[in-house]
Amino acid sequence: MNIIFGKGGVILSGEKAWISGEKYSILIVIAIIAVVGMVYFVFEGNSAGMDPIGKKETAAFNGMQLKLAFNDGNEAKVFALASNNALAKYAAMEGNPVPEEDSMVIGATEADTMKSENIFLQPGDRLIGFFGLNPTVEGVLAETGTPLDYFHFLSPLGFSAVNAYNGLVFIKMSGEEPKLFVSFLPGGKIPAPKLAEGSLDGYEEHVIVGKKFYPIIIGSGEAALMRKEKVFNEIGDSFEKFGQRFIVAGIMEKTGSAFDFAHFVPFGEGQLQ
Repeated sequence: MNIIFGKGGVILSGEKAWISGEKYSILIVIAIIAVVGMVYFVFEGNSAGMDPIGKKETAAFNGMQLKLAFNDGNEAKVFALASNNALAKYAAMEGNPVPEEDSMVIGATEADTMKSENIFLQPGDRLIGFFGLNPTVEGVLAETGTPLDYFHFLSPLGFSAVNAYNGLVFIKMSGEEPKLFVSFLPGGKIPAPKLAEGSLDGYEEHVIVGKKFYPIIIGSGEAALMRKEKVFNEIGDSFEKFGQRFIVAGIMEKTGSAFDFAHFVPFGEGQLQ
């Protein structure tokens, strides 16, 4: 065996082995092939029906019906009727993701609130006189980062029977993002929201240069997101979304309910695109 000193390093010539810069070049090529293979796997998996990394599941919002109720402390409670097939796509943190005829599935954030208030502790617990129902807790959904985290999911029979208002809350999709809206008129069925910024005096239609602008009150969490996205900055700012022009009349105080991510508007679902 000969030892040769060259630009590539030390080369052991002969039948046994060699160590040189060329060897490290081969290792780099192998590493590149491995990375390309991983990228291909991710994109090929997505094209085969797997969700892209970080994508939120939104199947439950298709055709979803909502009702709104308030407890003795005027805290908002949202009841939902969604397709069983759609709900089955979501992971359950506890129990099952699909409600049976006499049961209820609860979103992650709302479940935490109810547990802290000792309303229930685990799936299988029965709620007596819960907004006119006596449901068993079927399960708790894993956190989704969407309004689902605040909802109570019921079967068709339970949704029909629950003591809650119909037509006051609804979802509109902004691309892949579900947005919760509340149809609010002062003096109506919904208690006046407590505002951290702005005033209910500004909750009225405005006409500017011949164009109509509707007032909007935004929940604390949603307002933070919209400011981060530079949709608006201050009270009185305007923006256009869902086919309507809006002026920001107020920002709600934090409630710990679905209202933290809601938009209060003076009309129903049919006026938004």
